[in-house]
This record gives sequence, C-alpha cells and structure tokens, in this order.
Amino acid sequence: MKHQNPKKGAVAYLNMLPYFAFSKNITLFKSPRELNDAARNGQVTQACMSAIAGIQADFRPTSPLMGIGARRHVQSVYLEPIALSPEDTEFWSKIQEQNAGGLAHVVPHHGSFRAPQKVIHMLSTGTSEHSEWVFRTLLQVQGFRCQVHRVPQAWGLKSFAELRHAAKDLVGNEKCALLVIGDPALAREALFPCAAAENLRFDLAEFWFSFSQLPCVFAVWFDTQNLPCDTVSKSNDLPLVESLKMWKSTPDFQKGQIVESFLRKHSASAEILLNSTPMESLLAYLDNIEFIFDDEFEKTLHTYQQLYPLFN
Repeated sequence: MKHQNPKKGAVAYLNMLPYFAFSKNITLFKSPRELNDAARNGQVTQACMSAIAGIQADFRPTSPLMGIGARRHVQSVYLEPIALSPEDTEFWSKIQEQNAGGLAHVVPHHGSFRAPQKVIHMLSTGTSEHSEWVFRTLLQVQGFRCQVHRVPQAWGLKSFAELRHAAKDLVGNEKCALLVIGDPALAREALFPCAAAENLRFDLAEFWFSFSQLPCVFAVWFDTQNLPCDTVSKSNDLPLVESLKMWKSTPDFQKGQIVESFLRKHSASAEILLNSTPMESLLAYLDNIEFIFDDEFEKTLHTYQQLYPLFN
C-alpha cells in the first residue's frame, strides 16, 4: 500500500521558501535541530533536514534528490574567527590556506589525518548538527579538536568589539570562532559586513569546496520512515517540484512580496533584513541556492557518508 499523504517538514528559513511558497502542506519548524528531532521521533515522514542528521539516522533520500545546496558561496552559513590579537589573525589565515585539497589526504587513506592536539572553541548560536559537523571535520583534518559551546542567538548581533569581549569572558585567550547559520547569518552580514570585518569569515560552501572540489550540501529531503522504494509514490514529491517550478517562473516583484510576507511572519531577523538588505540581494541569495541536485551534489552526499565514520 502506497503512503500517499506524507507529513512534510521544513525549517522556516528563507533558503527553504521556494519549497513551500506554493506548497502549503508543509509543517515549518523554527530551527534545524527542532526539525531533526521531529524527523527522528516520527512526527514527520518527509523532512528537508540536516544532511548529516539524515545520514546518522540512516534515512533514505527522496527521488529526485533534493535539498539545499550551493556550489561555491552560500552567505548564510559561516564560521567567524574572533581575533583577539594579530597572531590570531595569522593563525586563522593559515587554517584557510591548509584547508585546500584536504579531502585528497583523508578518504583514500581511510582516515590518515593528524590526531587532534589543539583546541578550537566553536561558539554555536543554535545551529544544526550539520554545519557544526562539517566545520569540526575540516578542522580536525588539520589536527584541531573543536569544543562546541552553545551561546545565545543574540551573539550573532554583537559588534566585533562586543563579540571579542564576550568570547574572552567565555574561553579566555584561546582560539575561538562564532558559527552562525540561516536568516541570523544574513542579518549579521547586513549589520556587520564581511568587508568591514577585522578578521576572516569562512563561508561553509567555499570552505568545503576548497577542501573537496565539490559543491556543498546543507539539507536533504529524506523519507524518514525508510519505506521500500516501491511502496512510496513519486507523487509525494510532486508538490515540492511544482513549487520550485512556480517559484522560478514568478516575477521578481511578486517574489519580493512573498519574501517580505514570509520574513515578517516567521523570521526574528525580518526587520534587519528588510531594512538593511535590498530585496534584489535577498532574491539573488535565493537564486544562488541549488534545490534539485545533480551528480556533483550526489558525490558530496556520498563523501559525507564516507567521512562520517571517521569523524563521528
């Protein structure tokens, strides 16, 4: 018997809007962690959830393979090093340089990477398992162990000086960085542009591409019940695909109205984004997102599956 009416779940982030702008039967969750928990607990039967959380739960991706991805630059997921001294700035610059081509030294050798020796403190503002895992993995390849600290989401709105002060109170003079994702990351960029930053920002899509020469996958639509393929109707996925098609054919002025309505209803960052970011920039951000994945994105998902046992 085919499961005709799956309960779909997604995160109420701007980057997922094209999936539910014209497909109303999707339950929206406030954060990736909340959706991941709902999927694991059986509250939804299809979820656009963190890629690594789906892999960990052994869920099966939908067909066609869909989700949230980017080829080079994503803007809404980044690790912002907190430089307390010139030496810190040099330290993070070297990490960026040494990240290049790192995958070639890991997977073929079944995990012959440097054992973690030094600690980097990751100050995570309520992010998902996935962004934490990818950054932790890429830093561990270089011999660093990440100690994750959950900090209030409001930290993402602190000025550079305020952030340095708060970080020093938390971890002293040790190496640390702020991890921000989703609409709050866009809001921080609007308030404190990277161009004005006194230190680096590692965009996750860029950092992953430098490491792997592959596009970055953030979230994937998974069937959370793991029903046999022949019992799952492909019509289950049609509303998602149709919504994407309708979004693509919608005039920009109407997309702008949909974006504004969505942000005001669902995003705590609405006022910052709508007052500080031109609508054309928000639409360009969405244009850069890949929703239906090609073979390169499938390779990325396979690479995650290879890395996960090594960097669990």
